[in-house]
Amino acid sequence: MSINTNDIPFYARCIRIGTVTLDAYSKLGEKTNDDVIIVEFTPRGIKFTATIRRDPTNSITFKIPIASILKVETFLQRACPVLWISTDTTCAANLRSLCRVEESNGASYDPESTDYAERHISIISSIDSLAFTLVSNIKTYFTKVAKHNKMKPDAFITTINQPENHSRLLKVADAINSLDKRPSSSIGSKNSSNLIGKVNTSTTAKSLLKNKPTQ
Repeated sequence: MSINTNDIPFYARCIRIGTVTLDAYSKLGEKTNDDVIIVEFTPRGIKFTATIRRDPTNSITFKIPIASILKVETFLQRACPVLWISTDTTCAANLRSLCRVEESNGASYDPESTDYAERHISIISSIDSLAFTLVSNIKTYFTKVAKHNKMKPDAFITTINQPENHSRLLKVADAINSLDKRPSSSIGSKNSSNLIGKVNTSTTAKSLLKNKPTQ
C-alpha cells in the first residue's frame, strides 16, 4: 500500500486504548496544553509514541498493523474530532501487554469486552476543526487499508454523528474516572519480545469537550 504519510499530520491530545489513557511524552515530566501525540499513518499501520497516564516513567512506541484493524468509525467535524478504531484480539492482547495491563489495575482493552468503554482505541484530536484536506487524506488512507484487508470500504470506515461521538466519550471518561478513584497499584514491568511496539527508556476530566487546547 502506498500513501504519503506527510499528508496526514494528525495530532492527538490523548489516546485511549480501551480505558488505558495515553498522554504526550514530556521531557519535563509535566503535560501542558502544547503537548501532543504525533500519530503517523504509515504503509504498515498506525504508529505513535506516548506515555501511560498512570505510569508516565517511560515513553512507549505503539504500532497497530493495518492487518489488525477491523473497523474505523470517525467523527471528523468540529467539537472534538475522534477516530474510533477496533482491532483483532491478537493485537489487543499485544497492546495490553505493552501497556502492562494487569487485572489489579482495572484498566483494559478488549474488543470483545462486555464493558463498552474497553472495546475501542480512541484517538482524540488536539485540534477542534480539522482541515478539509486532512479529513480527505484520513479517509483515503483507511479506504486503502480496507482494500488491503479485503474488506468493503463502506463497511470498514464509517462516520458517526456528534451526539454519538459525545456519548461514547462520556462513557469512556466515566469508566476511566471510576478507575482513577481506586487506589493506585504498581504496574508490572513484564515485557515481551513479541509486542507490537516497544518501551523506550526515559528519565523522566470527565469530558474532553471542555478546555480544549487551541493550536
